[in-house]
Amino acid sequence: MSSLRYPALLDLGCGPGTTLAALAGRDAAFVGWGVDLTEAMCVKARSCLDNFGVSDRIEIIHADARFIDAAVTASIRQRTEVIHCKGLMNELFGGGGAEATAYLGQLRRAFPGRLLLNVDYYGKLGRLRHLPSRYRHTLLHDVVQTITGQGIPPADSAGWADVYSAAGAELEHAYEGDDSGIEWCVHVVRL
Repeated sequence: MSSLRYPALLDLGCGPGTTLAALAGRDAAFVGWGVDLTEAMCVKARSCLDNFGVSDRIEIIHADARFIDAAVTASIRQRTEVIHCKGLMNELFGGGGAEATAYLGQLRRAFPGRLLLNVDYYGKLGRLRHLPSRYRHTLLHDVVQTITGQGIPPADSAGWADVYSAAGAELEHAYEGDDSGIEWCVHVVRL
């Protein structure tokens, strides 16, 4: 079992808890918190953590991660070293991204100087003059994002960096790759 560099993580939109379970399985000192809006997903996450034998170190919170001050206590905010979210930020680009910027500002105030690991994708609809055929899946995803009012996230790391900067945060590193017709990214952001 290896020790993690940041052994206290808050997972926003934690889903079934697999990220938290995997990290807790790697490091006996790891503690974490998962926030999810769906009660059924929280039940599933708690079951996953029980199955992995790590539920004594991970707390699952049924709350809306978009309202972080109400979702987690001051104690959790103080203990958190890293924040992780996957697919949460792309939901906040309806209306041009103002909601995404406001949310990042909220995170920055709640967790000043901490790292945010934002796992998301680069939107393509209306962003490229000639869309390569490999991005047809992204195009479909962007259409769904538009229809549901979530909006389309930036098309590249520079666009995302502008959103982070507008909130007073800084993109420190971007890991990028293509998979199944979507250009994915993991952004390391200093809040």
